[in-house]
Amino acid sequence: MLDPKFIQENPEYVIEKVGTRGLKIDLNEFLHLSQDRKVILQDVESLRSDLNKTSKLIGQMKKNGEDAS
Repeated sequence: MLDPKFIQENPEYVIEKVGTRGLKIDLNEFLHLSQDRKVILQDVESLRSDLNKTSKLIGQMKKNGEDAS
């Protein structure tokens, strides 16, 4: 099995080597979905960071006796 990162970085090489085995593949959909996944993961990390900052702020407010609602 090939590493997805290797396929993303070397699609022409992968297509060439698979072709030597008598197979023909199209990596366009794979590459497109990989890019979409990367964007989604960046969004998730950004949201996770925001959640952590907010949680920390709420904890500080509660510790200081302020209303955290």
